[in-house]
Amino acid sequence: MKKVNRKILSLSFLTLISVFSITMSSYASTTEVDSLAQSNNSAEKWIIQYIDKIATNANLKVSNPNEAFSRNDAAIMLTIIQKKIYDNKLSLTESDKAELEILEQELNQELNKLKNSVDNSEKKVAFLQGAVSELNSSCKNSVTTDFGSNHVIKVIMQDRFDFDFKRNNSSAATNFSLPYVGLRFSGKASDYNNRLTGKKSNINYLIGISPSRTFNSTAKGMIDDATLSTNIYPGQDLMIGQSRVPIGYEGALGITVLDTINRSQISRNFANYRDLGIKMNGTFKYLDYSLGAFNGNKDNTNDNYDSKLGFASWLVLKPFANYKKLGDLRVGGGNYNGKYSYVSNSVLKNEIDTNINSLYGEYIKNRFSVRGEYETKKGYSNVVARKADGFYVQSGFYLMPQKLQVLGRYDIFDPDKSQTKDKSTEYTLGLNYYMHKNNIRLQLNAVHVDNQTLNDSNKIMIMTQFMN
Repeated sequence: MKKVNRKILSLSFLTLISVFSITMSSYASTTEVDSLAQSNNSAEKWIIQYIDKIATNANLKVSNPNEAFSRNDAAIMLTIIQKKIYDNKLSLTESDKAELEILEQELNQELNKLKNSVDNSEKKVAFLQGAVSELNSSCKNSVTTDFGSNHVIKVIMQDRFDFDFKRNNSSAATNFSLPYVGLRFSGKASDYNNRLTGKKSNINYLIGISPSRTFNSTAKGMIDDATLSTNIYPGQDLMIGQSRVPIGYEGALGITVLDTINRSQISRNFANYRDLGIKMNGTFKYLDYSLGAFNGNKDNTNDNYDSKLGFASWLVLKPFANYKKLGDLRVGGGNYNGKYSYVSNSVLKNEIDTNINSLYGEYIKNRFSVRGEYETKKGYSNVVARKADGFYVQSGFYLMPQKLQVLGRYDIFDPDKSQTKDKSTEYTLGLNYYMHKNNIRLQLNAVHVDNQTLNDSNKIMIMTQFMN
């Protein structure tokens, strides 16, 4: 049974105390504080007399006309009277109405200050209430153990249906499938004194398990991610273990955040895998980067024999970071260079030099987005001199903000640059419906495949996604 993390509960309690404190301090700033600070700006006696007369005629008692009040105090009392008159639907004489109007004009400046103070308090309270809501949400998914904190278990499930109108294309799967079923365990394992920042930093863990791997042989083992990471400096994370290799933009994305059901062809053929190694991810105002050194033999595989390390680099510039009205423009690229041993034999070992270069660009403005990538690989399909390349251009638009998106993609791939008439071109039209952000999502894709070596294909794909 899940137990609520005590630290989160304490933070929730402190946040609620802050809400109360802000509200009370705002009230104090318009009453006692202003009364003392503005004692030289006391309200004229006739103002207090008018207020007392109107209140008395309305069977209300809000002041003693013989006491000294500031103009701010008078504005507060006038506001109270106006509210009581409105709430109780009280009738005023013509004389009282006239005097009330005079008071509103006379205390207009003080009334506006009071209104602004209340508005600011309401915004702060709303912000803190949102923080409490986020903390409560964290409590639901958090469990406690004898070590660390903030332990979270996430369930991910994708169900998919494919229908290929031309079944003679043997490479196309048909009917129902489970592209991904997984569990992710994450949390804080420990903390330490970070000498770079002079503060404590966390050591976080992430373990991903995918039982759905048993349905196919596209990847080895059930382990997805298995990492320890720490924030060594603000915006700079160091990670060790098995993680995604940063090759291209889409190729390094997790399966749960893809805009289309299938990745682009270059991402499917060049990237989209994990490897054991060390990686550094960083973000600054005008650029993001990812650098890593890996075994080079992909998921759940120890380095065999004389395989050299594979080195990956990825850099993205954000030139509009200081000009948000212009939208979000990102341009960049990366490189992966390494050797891959594809025969595990101490006598007959074959190593292939692998070199992948990537170019990337994306622009997002309100509901509109457009993205493109180009990649080329030397040593494709375990052939030393074989070069392959491809690119895609994808554009999307939200018909309903953050809810309903339509998109289209043009995607071309050439598996061997030395050959002619071997390209594969895919045309995709898609519809994404986000029922609860990205946690509950429905995707519909229509894909036409123009293949110069195999039969053409027309597909309809539907996929649902659930994450807690």
